[in-house]
Amino acid sequence: MTGDPLIKKAKAKFDEAEVYRVDSESFPVHFESNKLKAISRKETSGVALRGVKDGQIGLSASTDPSRENELIDRVLEISKFGSMASFNFPEDCSYTEVNIYDDQLLKTTSNELITIGENFIDEVLQLSPQLVCDSGVGWSQGTKKVFNTAGLSRRYSYTQFYFYLAAKLIKESDMLNIFVGHSSHTKVNKEELIRIFNNK
Repeated sequence: MTGDPLIKKAKAKFDEAEVYRVDSESFPVHFESNKLKAISRKETSGVALRGVKDGQIGLSASTDPSRENELIDRVLEISKFGSMASFNFPEDCSYTEVNIYDDQLLKTTSNELITIGENFIDEVLQLSPQLVCDSGVGWSQGTKKVFNTAGLSRRYSYTQFYFYLAAKLIKESDMLNIFVGHSSHTKVNKEELIRIFNNK
């Protein structure tokens, strides 16, 4: 059995149970109508409990650590109306590690993100100055953990770089919308983004 306190409590209440935890921080930069709109920093922490009681599934989640113990009662109540479980939670096993964490990404500054967004929007406007672009660029890092009553106890850390651009062209009563996006666990510069989108 794992050392997670919630899964230990859930084991006494459910036929089977699973706990999923996530902690993350992100640094998004947003553009609206071709101009920089916002720079922010966000932290997220949450836990989800999925349980099977009398063959039926219940699920609930919370981002408030002080209310974590309420999840057990909530899932018990929800499971009364849940679907029948046609599976069992997996036991712990060996698996191949996949590296999706790049510590170099953490050195990316807000100014670098702004430059990537501005340069890409400028590139698009050179093709068609009438376009109105909304865009977002940023990176995040975090840790995810999963535990269950069958003995599974796993965690992994990740980084993510993302970019998207939504462009619209309005002519009288007609509107054309174009959306492109890309994400990776490593940083991508403007030139690489243009190459990626040209190949899509």
